[in-house]
Amino acid sequence: MALADYADVLPAGTIDAWPKIAGILPAGSILMGGTGLAVWLRHRLSEDLDFFVPVRLEASRLTAALSDLGAFHCETASDRMVRGTFEDVKVDIVSDASEFRLGPVMRVDSLLVGSLQDIAAAKYRAIENRKQLRDFVDVMYIETHGGITVEQGILLYLRRHAIDLDLEAVRGFLRHLTDYRYLHDDPAMCAAFGPEIRDTVTSFFRGRHADIVAAFTQLLADDTAPPGT
Repeated sequence: MALADYADVLPAGTIDAWPKIAGILPAGSILMGGTGLAVWLRHRLSEDLDFFVPVRLEASRLTAALSDLGAFHCETASDRMVRGTFEDVKVDIVSDASEFRLGPVMRVDSLLVGSLQDIAAAKYRAIENRKQLRDFVDVMYIETHGGITVEQGILLYLRRHAIDLDLEAVRGFLRHLTDYRYLHDDPAMCAAFGPEIRDTVTSFFRGRHADIVAAFTQLLADDTAPPGT
């Protein structure tokens, strides 16, 4: 599909900024994050641009190029990340030197969007590192609309970040997925899905918890069983 066809989930400023920024990034750079997921699932409006770049960043060159393109306010600049605001659109450009990918990219015109599997793995990492309602919404929709179950998503996350699979690692991650003490309402998510979205999300993951533990318990038992048993 063409970029203009995503006007239902991408604001005009994001549609305008995406190809401009992508045009100055190294070959192989891909859009990730919530906006990448919105392109895949069309489940919610998303405006921030999160790019993964397959090389170390030349921060000074990159920030200068962004400033030449338009109004760019830089917040962070290093060889690992450039973060700022371009024409009122929040932008993160992250060095991801690994060529390892979990699935094929999507093309929108000439623009590249990370695979649904890679975006899922990144979303699971986000849940481990922060407590934002939109990440929980996204992971729920990855299962209900993207066809990647929570069990599969955890496996993708572990594989993407080279973490050994064991039951303690799974239980540790599930604690992040079912701990809502610091999960606050998000006005944008409430506007998109209704004021009950927090309760919907927490009920969904609590309802899945026992099945997820049982699935991994069985998987690990099968892996450790002697041949022929």
